[in-house]
Amino acid sequence: IATLLATAAERYVPSAFAIAVLLTGVTFAGAFGIGATPAEAVVAWGRGFWALSPFAMQMALVVLTGYLVSTAPVVDRLF
Repeated sequence: IATLLATAAERYVPSAFAIAVLLTGVTFAGAFGIGATPAEAVVAWGRGFWALSPFAMQMALVVLTGYLVSTAPVVDRLF
C-alpha cells in the first residue's frame, strides 16, 4: 500500500518549487487585483519573506535540538 501511495504522490503531486511558483503567481494576481503596482508587490513580497526568517530559524533549532536529545545515549536507553 505504501509503495502504491508513494507512486501516486510522485506522479500527481507537483514539486514544492512548482507549488511555490504557483502560489507566488496567485499572490501577485491578488495584489494587482486590489490596486498594487508591480513594484509595490515585489517590495511587499521581499519584506514578508525576510520577516519569516526568525521563525524559520526557531523551527530549525527545534528540529535540531529534538534530534540531538533523542539520539543522546541517556535518552536512547529510556526509549
